[in-house]
Amino acid sequence: MAIKITDNIQTDKGVTTLLYLNISDVNYDKKNKNILVMIKTYLNEAERITNENDTCKTFVFKSHYRFDYTLSELTTNAFELAYTKLNDQLEADGYTTVSV
Repeated sequence: MAIKITDNIQTDKGVTTLLYLNISDVNYDKKNKNILVMIKTYLNEAERITNENDTCKTFVFKSHYRFDYTLSELTTNAFELAYTKLNDQLEADGYTTVSV
């Protein structure tokens, strides 16, 4: 699973319209009912496939996000829930996303 951002995004490797976001880790905070999602960003999908350590830095996306959840949402896979929450947030922020 991944999310592609098809807007013009400035990275430390140049501008891309194929930014590839991959969730690297998901942690649940049961006490506060939120999840912490850590992401890695890649210039494009090909760079992710070639070398998963070949990440890039952006000036608009954080390396981690925190989302609230409800108990009813815990019936799904942790990464699926995290991708859904992240995708919804990115779209709410005005980015054009494609789930892959």
